[in-house]
This record gives sequence, C-alpha cells and structure tokens, in this order.
Amino acid sequence: MKHISWSLAIGLLSFLLPAIGLAQDTTNKNALTALLELASIHCSSQEIEQCKDSIEQMKQTLLRRTPAAASTEEKVTILNSYLFGPDGFTYTKSLDNFENVLLPSVVKTKKGNCLGLSCLYLCLGDALGLNLSGAEVPSHFFLILRDGKTTRNIDMAANGEEKPNSAYCERFHVSDRLVGKVYLRELTLEELIATMRGNLGVAYWKAGQNNKAIELIRTALKLQKDNPLMWSNLGSFYGSEDRDKEAIECFLKAISIDPDQAQFDSNLAGVYELAREFQLASVSYEKAAKLDPELSRNPAICKARARTCFIAANQAIQAEKFSLAIRQFELFVKIAPARDSNIGNAYNNLAIACYMAKDFKKARINAQMAAENGSPVDKEVSDAIAEALRNQ
Repeated sequence: MKHISWSLAIGLLSFLLPAIGLAQDTTNKNALTALLELASIHCSSQEIEQCKDSIEQMKQTLLRRTPAAASTEEKVTILNSYLFGPDGFTYTKSLDNFENVLLPSVVKTKKGNCLGLSCLYLCLGDALGLNLSGAEVPSHFFLILRDGKTTRNIDMAANGEEKPNSAYCERFHVSDRLVGKVYLRELTLEELIATMRGNLGVAYWKAGQNNKAIELIRTALKLQKDNPLMWSNLGSFYGSEDRDKEAIECFLKAISIDPDQAQFDSNLAGVYELAREFQLASVSYEKAAKLDPELSRNPAICKARARTCFIAANQAIQAEKFSLAIRQFELFVKIAPARDSNIGNAYNNLAIACYMAKDFKKARINAQMAAENGSPVDKEVSDAIAEALRNQ
C-alpha cells in the first residue's frame, strides 16, 4: 500500500430548530431522538437512556432558573453560565473521535468539541424557547440565535460568546459568494444527520474501519451533495486505499465547490503524486501554498513540493518543454530545503534547459551555480554555452 499523510478537512454539522414555547417539547424530542438513534451506532442502549434522562434533568434545572418573563439575552446568559460555569462543560478541539461528538459521551464526560457541545446547547436552548440554528464553516461549527430581526452567533469554543460573521470568514477563508449557500447557512435536521454521519465516518477511518467510513460518508453525501468538506474527506479515504482515480474525483469535486481551501489542493497534490502525475501535483501544491502560506511552512509539505517540482522539471526537460522545465527548476531551487541533495543537479539541468531555450546568459549563471553546489555541467555543455555567448 502507498503511504501519504492525509490531512482531513473535517466537516462539522449544522441544523435549524424552530423556536417553541417553554412548555412545548415535540420538535426537540424529534431532534434528540434522531441524534440518539445515530449515537446508537457507537453507544449502548443503557448509555442512550442515561443521556436522555440527564438531558431532561438539565432542561428542568434550566427552567427553574429562568424567570417566566426572561428576555432572550437573559436566557442566553443563564444557559451560558450553566454550561460553561465552574462546574460546567469543557471545550476540546479534537474532531476525529466519537467521544467529543456523540451526545451520550459529551453529557457523561462533560466535555465536547464545537460540534458535540453545540448539539447539547441546541437541545437545552430549545427548552428555553431560544430560536437557535446551526452554522458551518470549514472545520468549525457554531450557533445562530435569532431574536426578531436580529441575529447573533454563539460560539462553543468561546464559551457561548458572540462572534461576527466576518471573523469566521477571515479565519476560515470563506469567500462572500459561499456565505449562505455552502457555509454559514441553516441546515435541515436531515442534513444535520447526514453531516454527523460524515463526521462519524472520519472517526471510523481513524480507527482503521475504512469500509464503514466510506459507507457512512457516501450515504451522507446523498443529502449533502454540495458539502466540500465531506467530498475532501471521502477523497482521503479513497487515497488511503490506493483508489487514486476515485480520490482525485472527490478532491476535484471539493475544489469545484470551494476553490479557496488550501487543504483540498494539498490533498489533491498528494494523490496526484501517488498516481505519478507530477506536473499536476506540482501545480496543486503551488496553489495550496498561495492560498495558505502557513501550509507552505509545514516541513512535510515543503519536502513534497520540492520533490514533485524536481521530478516534474526533469519530465519537462525530457519532453523538450524547456520553458516549463526552466520554470519548474527555478521554483525548485527557490523552495527546496537548504541541504537538499538535488540542488546541484537542478542547477545543472537548469543550465541545459536555458541553453536549449537560447537564454545563454542565464545558462552560464546556472552552470556556475551548479559548480558551486557540487554538480558541474559537462565540459561539452560548458563549451557550447561559452561558444554561444561569443557568437551573440
């Protein structure tokens, strides 16, 4: 099996629950039932029942603490204090396991990620009559609270504090054209369950259960056809099984929906490299580096960029595509680690490519660089460059 370090752009669920009165509970029961049915994939029936009882107790506690005439702001303050107070729940960033997502384990351990805590917050907020819905951006989930014509975002990673839309767009590289269409939109309960299945697929993949992971995420994509995060994750699943063609199709689908996520292009580059499509791999790595400069400073990505660039440059020179070879070799010597053993060879081949492209001055400069890096050009090549310069 081929090996590559697949980076998952883990999608987080979001959904919409309508506001209801304090004494009403039907919609919440339906949503809670759906979430617990999905949790039964991993949790025992006893854990499910214990979770159901615990949530009911929490709801009753909140109702006792909330005055009948409490405003929306007061309800949010009470809920935040209850969930994130000294004896409350703890936020964790981990996205790829069952325990931090599924309600039974979140309630039992009093710990969850933005996804798991948001599910709990929605269930409890519904009991208080809060009009809450979910919103998704790449690898993060938060809540939207509607109060009349105004809205505010409630972020579990910030203990329920408010954050503006612009903060999410800037941090997670969300373009304006995708707001309200792909990201930061309200999802139905069915879409919620689909996205949860996608996230559980990641957990199963991490546990080595690839077939179950692929089954879950493919089922989820039937309802979330335009979810680029799930397409990218499915590409990673296929890539880990050497199913290069299917992986490439998935990554290209993700990029077609959201072309601004560097990780999608980085993952695509990785599978192109495994498929020995080095020119395409080099192009994808460069796009990823431009989208996210931080990614280009990752040591593993740096080595992969340099490696594919060097191979692509040699392929270009063999195909007599000298202009392309020059661009690739020049990029290689720019991005390669300082002690890369191929730097001398790159300058050597760059000198040849420049000579064939009739750029004799640049050929001479690169021949000198090749010699300085321990890989001098052949005397025949050196003489040819010198002769060409004399005849100019």
